[in-house]
Amino acid sequence: MRENRALYLNLFVHFSFIFLLTAAQCGLWFKLFNGFPAPFFWILYLCYVSLYRENEEAFILGALGYLAVMSFTIIPHGTLFLIGFSVCLFCHYIKDRIFWPGPSYYLLIVLISSFSSFVIYYLLTIIFEETHLPQVRWLYLFLQIFLSTLVAPVFYFIYMFIDRISGKEQSLPMEETL
Repeated sequence: MRENRALYLNLFVHFSFIFLLTAAQCGLWFKLFNGFPAPFFWILYLCYVSLYRENEEAFILGALGYLAVMSFTIIPHGTLFLIGFSVCLFCHYIKDRIFWPGPSYYLLIVLISSFSSFVIYYLLTIIFEETHLPQVRWLYLFLQIFLSTLVAPVFYFIYMFIDRISGKEQSLPMEETL
């Protein structure tokens, strides 16, 4: 019973945090920084839960993150779900092949996932939408990827702190094989 309460607390805190981050990114960021690109907060979240959670928990947390983000974006919901699912699968695939604990690995995965999420988005718009992206603002995109990578170590420690206060242990792939 106590374990379930800790799990529900962890799910609630993660959902609340990604909801507040997304709300701040969509509303407050543009007021404060006047159109300067924001980091991919959702990708930071997806990478963390995909790397440090077991598959079932990562799927639940990813779905909660999708529910939090979908009300703040103009991306079609199916496309957003496919992007998030693809990023989670990519992170799990890489984690099963190469893994080392720490913020440097998280930073590398965020960098690759930020770029690959844009590529996936671009391909999905070509496949499923009548009017796909007319032009890509490359500088804006690279600034978003750079900012996401720059803030990744900070978010790594924030997510670790959330897990520590809610009593959740990280699931490391090395421990599963021992």
